[in-house]
Amino acid sequence: MQLSIMRLTSPEAPSTVELRLVGSIDVGTRQALLDAAASALSAADALTIDAGGVDFVDSVGIGALIMIGQMAQRARVDFRISRQSVQLERVLRIVGLDSHWHQTALTADAPIGVDR
Repeated sequence: MQLSIMRLTSPEAPSTVELRLVGSIDVGTRQALLDAAASALSAADALTIDAGGVDFVDSVGIGALIMIGQMAQRARVDFRISRQSVQLERVLRIVGLDSHWHQTALTADAPIGVDR
């Protein structure tokens, strides 16, 4: 499966990095996500993952998100998931991680780019 990772920063908050994900977080995309997160964490005071475009996540993908959270904690970087696809929200709820990382869910009526 594939995962597109777009790294975004804002001139107003250059030390805040957003990784916008589209596709699957799984065994085939795990390392690319970890590499992108490590790069972002080395230059950021805050890391946000926009997961509104995630259409599939497996246990390896959940493990990658946990690792990113741990990496952020060690680097003393604020970490959150700004949006969750319905698929990701469901898996995080099942595994008991739905209250971590300051998550906000993506609802069907939420336009792209708007936190809920």
